[in-house]
Amino acid sequence: MRWPYRSENKGIQDLRSDLATQCLYFHRKFVAEGTNETPNRMYGPIDFPIIRYADVLLMKAEALNESGKTGDAIAEVNKVRQRAGAALLDTSDPTKVSGQEDLRERIRNERRIEFVNEGISYFDELRWGTLKETVYADEKPGAKQVWGAVTRAYAWSSDDRKGYIWPIPQTEIDRNPNLVQNEGWE
Repeated sequence: MRWPYRSENKGIQDLRSDLATQCLYFHRKFVAEGTNETPNRMYGPIDFPIIRYADVLLMKAEALNESGKTGDAIAEVNKVRQRAGAALLDTSDPTKVSGQEDLRERIRNERRIEFVNEGISYFDELRWGTLKETVYADEKPGAKQVWGAVTRAYAWSSDDRKGYIWPIPQTEIDRNPNLVQNEGWE
């Protein structure tokens, strides 16, 4: 996406990644094309999807796999892979799925690739309980400049529960006294 530096650097470059402390995304998803500059995707000519069919199919595949219906789950994943022109998962090499555990990891990776920069991965990682391992696994985790320097460090709570279970807002507890605050947030 050629925002916001195209007008400043006519004909030279699209992103000023060498000068900015934080770089914008490099993916070309849901980006307007043409000569008109759009300062914000919200005002562009492309409708931002609320939910994608691929998301529905991969959620269904995940549910089927977790309920032991691995063969049915493979069929749902293959619908997404076929649309993308990727090799279909199979029970024979080289795309052989060796069982439920293997397919679980393949579905997770499929979601990470399919929905990059769509705001879905964070909630997937929360649901799977893998956020600490995937986001905080680096020696120095954080928001990074395009060349790798950390511009804003991330810190994982010493209480793992706080990373995965959020507090119930006090206003909700005030409305319903039967609610009990989540453990670790008392």
